[in-house]
Amino acid sequence: MKATQALSFLILIWLIIANNCLAGNSEITKGEKVYQEYCNDCHGIKGIGEDPKNPNGGFNSENEFVAPALNGTAHTWHHHPVFLFEQIKNRKVNKSSPMPPFSDILNDEEIHAVIAYIKSLWPENIRKSYDERFKE
Repeated sequence: MKATQALSFLILIWLIIANNCLAGNSEITKGEKVYQEYCNDCHGIKGIGEDPKNPNGGFNSENEFVAPALNGTAHTWHHHPVFLFEQIKNRKVNKSSPMPPFSDILNDEEIHAVIAYIKSLWPENIRKSYDERFKE
C-alpha cells in the first residue's frame, strides 16, 4: 500500500511539473506569435536586432534609429521586468525610439507573453542570472 501511495505521489508531482512546463511553453509560443507580428520587422528574427553587428542599436551613420537586439547579445537583460513592460506598453522610457507604444494594440497578457518569448531567446546563464536578480 505504501509503495502505491508513493508511486501515486510521484506521478502527481510529475504531472504538476509537466503542467507548469507546458503552461510556460504556451506563453512563449503565444509571445513568439505576437513578436512575429509586431516586433520582428525592427528587432529581427529571433531578436537579432536591426543590425547584428551593432546589437545595442542606437543611431547609424545616416542618423536613423537602429533597433537593438533582444536575444541576449545587447542590454535588454539588464533591465527590470517592469521597465521592459512599460517600454513595450507605453514607451515611457526611451522617447528617442521610434517604437510606438503598444497600449492600444496589445493587452497586458500579450505583452507579458512577448517578454517571456524574448527571455526564451537569451542564453540559459543570462536567463538564470536575470531571474535571480529580479525575482519577485
